[in-house]
Amino acid sequence: MRKPVSKVTIHPPPGAPSWGGPENLPLIYLGWGRRDFAKNPLPVHFDRGTNYFILARGEIILSLDGKRIAAKGPAALFVDSDCPFGITQSQREKVEILVWVWKGRPGLPELQLSEGGHLLLDLKASALDALKELHTRCRKEIAVSDSVLPSSLGALRQLLEVEILRATRPS
Repeated sequence: MRKPVSKVTIHPPPGAPSWGGPENLPLIYLGWGRRDFAKNPLPVHFDRGTNYFILARGEIILSLDGKRIAAKGPAALFVDSDCPFGITQSQREKVEILVWVWKGRPGLPELQLSEGGHLLLDLKASALDALKELHTRCRKEIAVSDSVLPSSLGALRQLLEVEILRATRPS
């Protein structure tokens, strides 16, 4: 039997933009902008939700379930809340990210994760503008924070999954 594990969403160091939401929303966390995972690595941990991690630019080293995997942007990484993961870099270089942490697993069958699983996908660079726009739209929606916020976030999540899936396909 598996030992219970505490789950936590780790926020970046001061000065790196992020948002953490209340428990009643489907969206738990947003992170964006430049990061230096050589200076401030993300320790291996279990997150409270499913990570949708877009590596827009740069190269990182993922620690996923005990394995080290190099990833170069543009790429999308989905990490189930039951998968231990962390992020480092072998050298200091510019890394730009977009992160959403959602409750539950992806809805599209092509993006389904097994319990404790992860999925790493190469993306077309031409898709990054649409993904950045969706991230900005999520930030604008949480600023409104009205009675339809959970529904609008759910719709944006569906669109995000569609845009990521389209970005993996040949033109």
